[in-house]
Amino acid sequence: MDTSKINLVIDVIDNALNDDTMLWYPLFSWAEKKTGVSRFRLLLVILCVISLNILFKVGLIFISNTVSFVYPAYQTIKILETQWPLWTFSNIQSIQWLMYWMIYSVIMILEQSLKFILVLVPFYQLIKAVFLVWCFLPIKNNGSIFIYSVYLIRSHDYD
Repeated sequence: MDTSKINLVIDVIDNALNDDTMLWYPLFSWAEKKTGVSRFRLLLVILCVISLNILFKVGLIFISNTVSFVYPAYQTIKILETQWPLWTFSNIQSIQWLMYWMIYSVIMILEQSLKFILVLVPFYQLIKAVFLVWCFLPIKNNGSIFIYSVYLIRSHDYD
């Protein structure tokens, strides 16, 4: 894109911001007088703040939930398809993926119930994403296996 096209877009936006028949004119006029910053730059700041807010709040939630869901869903389906029709759950991978989904579901349920508290926890979405990645990592003692072996196997007496 050459500079003449960019300048044309800037001029169109600037003309719209300076059009006294538009609803936003009084607001931008007042802000320009109070700050000494041009209307166009004020608009850029507003758009950047909105974009960053979406990116780091809604965007981070979306990224965290997507990362925590897509790969584990694929691996779970793959495990279930390879064991069909036998579906014996003696395989450690089966336990890993089934435990992951239980952990993921519990976190999602708790998030909905405790949303008002979790917003106060700094970097909660990042912490949750790292924890869930640890739970699905293809390593020997990932989070799912750890929780299963430490908390669930020992807490039940299977007959």
